[in-house]
Amino acid sequence: MKKRLAAILAATMVLGTAPSAFAADQITVTVDGEKVNFEDQQPVNIDGRIMVPIRDVAEKMGWEFEWFTYYGDTVVDGTFQIEHSAIFTKPIASTDRYY
Repeated sequence: MKKRLAAILAATMVLGTAPSAFAADQITVTVDGEKVNFEDQQPVNIDGRIMVPIRDVAEKMGWEFEWFTYYGDTVVDGTFQIEHSAIFTKPIASTDRYY
């Protein structure tokens, strides 16, 4: 009887803490009070640092995104390596005023 009670108590403790452990990994990002929905990768906490995919945040802020792939200057075993660049641009409306 004591073994059964101990097993039930242990299972309850393990299963009872699981939802709170998973909830801690849910990171919410908002821009101007609106939640950002991430298409591919969700924000993650790595060693106490929050890593957020910048593309979805920038697009929510009205920025445009372009991804370039090209052969760069790095050579490994006689072959130029493929490199990537991300370009963010902010379109300016005719009603925008800067002083």
